[in-house]
Amino acid sequence: MSEDITRRNFLRTSSAGAAAVGLGGLAGCTSSLPFVGDGGASSANVDSWLVDPSFTDLFQDDELANDYQSAELQSNEQRNRTFNGVVPQAIFDNEEELITYWPLQQGSDRRSRVGVSASDLDWQLSQRVNYEFTYSYSTGYSDRERTKRQSLTVVTFAGSFDPATIEENLNDWADDQFPEDSDNGLESAGEREGFDLYETDGRAFGVSDEYVVEADGDGYLDATAALEAAIDAHANADGRWSETDDGETLLSSFDNGHMDDSTVHESAESRLKTQLGLPSDTDLGDLSDEELANRKKASDFGDWEEGLVGTATAHEFDGDSTDLRKVYLYESEGAADADTLDDYVDSNRDIGDEFATLEDYSIDTDGRTLLLTGTVRTRALIM
Repeated sequence: MSEDITRRNFLRTSSAGAAAVGLGGLAGCTSSLPFVGDGGASSANVDSWLVDPSFTDLFQDDELANDYQSAELQSNEQRNRTFNGVVPQAIFDNEEELITYWPLQQGSDRRSRVGVSASDLDWQLSQRVNYEFTYSYSTGYSDRERTKRQSLTVVTFAGSFDPATIEENLNDWADDQFPEDSDNGLESAGEREGFDLYETDGRAFGVSDEYVVEADGDGYLDATAALEAAIDAHANADGRWSETDDGETLLSSFDNGHMDDSTVHESAESRLKTQLGLPSDTDLGDLSDEELANRKKASDFGDWEEGLVGTATAHEFDGDSTDLRKVYLYESEGAADADTLDDYVDSNRDIGDEFATLEDYSIDTDGRTLLLTGTVRTRALIM
């Protein structure tokens, strides 16, 4: 393949680490990227699309006020964020080993809305952010507080598109989806950085000749604002995941593959404190015997997960074998214990286990990350 780009540069621009999993080259061309070349999206790396939007920029106060009297947002927190990607051609090139097209099933409904097939794409990227927020409101008799969780999803398709055809496909979808007298038909939302914007019923779309982007927001989250944030991240490097400490650290030594997934989340200890109703600053080591018993009962994580706040996994297909690269991100260097992780991996290498067919693996330590590399049988990926 021409115009080779290293997979590391695919994940980050210059020295900044990308805060998401990238999408790699075709089978047989593992050092180059499929989207560079004829008909591909040649202007930017996938990491430019990975956005860390501000909750307050997305939150629709007026919608909350319409639902609750004297409602006010009190606090918000990002609970976790995930992203995954796939190079469709790599799936097609390895279909005999993968047996099914299951890696392409995610996003099929979104591709249908815009009228493109997986075979039309150079790559597909999906990211999701889950928020928790608390607001106060009045019942007319008393003041109350309520906590809710809502999520945002942004999906990006890269390829070569005819914007007029995409707009027609979106209009056809909206006409089928909503009654003629509905207020939810497809409407233009202007332009932004060379993208035509459209919106309807909690969804927003951005269309150019290289990318099609869809943003969905739950309840009080503004999908159009999310779409604009994603486009700004791509066009102006504004608000990217790579600007977050965890994102940069997680992927600073990560090489992308043909099928990838990643997540950044609160630690297992934080989740446990929530389960037990303990304050976030509680030292679990100071718990009483009774509390320790409750901790053990509530705990569903192993020693290797203590302090774990993120993972990134890349699969690069090569016929009947697949290269595996997995990064584990911890809260601190002290929590990144290679021996503890090795014990976990070694005990999960039988059929049906996570690392059933893992061979020739190694675990390296780099600051607060652990890097697992090895090979697995491609067919084991469908287990």
